[in-house]
Amino acid sequence: ALFSSAAEDIQLAQQMFEETIRLEPESPIGFSLAALAYLQHASMNADKDAPHLLDRAAELAQQALQLKDVTGLADLVLANIYLRNKEHEKALAAAERSVLARPSCDAAFTAKAEVLNYLGRPDEAIGLAQFAMRLAPVYPSYYPTVLSAAYFGSSRFEEALDAAKISFGADPNNLDALLLIVAANAALWRLEIAKEASRKVMILRPDFTIENFANTHPYKDRSQLQKMISNLQQAGL
Repeated sequence: ALFSSAAEDIQLAQQMFEETIRLEPESPIGFSLAALAYLQHASMNADKDAPHLLDRAAELAQQALQLKDVTGLADLVLANIYLRNKEHEKALAAAERSVLARPSCDAAFTAKAEVLNYLGRPDEAIGLAQFAMRLAPVYPSYYPTVLSAAYFGSSRFEEALDAAKISFGADPNNLDALLLIVAANAALWRLEIAKEASRKVMILRPDFTIENFANTHPYKDRSQLQKMISNLQQAGL
């Protein structure tokens, strides 16, 4: 249930891990897994429920750490939450702790890659994202999106486009992958293709705005954010 793409399954996982906490309140594992379930649910909900879900995920992760969690899951959750809150250094520290605790965990390496990219260190993020994908022969569609964003940040636009196409092919609802297809094509001066992809963005997300994109993509370096925005605007968004 935890790794399902259905909201009802994620909610079932939350209930099961909350029950684990009730039955074993001295063990950190229930808290860590419940935190992960709430984070997963928040990632699926861009509506008004997301802040509440993230608050609960952060609360549970902190409780797991107080109980001496050694799985790295609590730090993995906190890395994602710190990044959303634009607390970049805290996000990186949590991601690094998660990688140390989970040296074979593809999700931990993907989280660190994403943090590094938003920190303005895309060259480092590329290797970590590639490593995460090698660790998991069958990986979620957002893994190549993280790799694509790192390639884009490094001005490797052809490679960014290839990785984004993998993500979007696996999940046609992956908005970030589609936006990277738009931006990479615009950066390569393939403007007609970029504009066609822009039309797909507005079909997929009619309420899309550049302002909302800027607010929900926590780049520390504004020039990195502006690079992406300029290419999106060039394609008509």
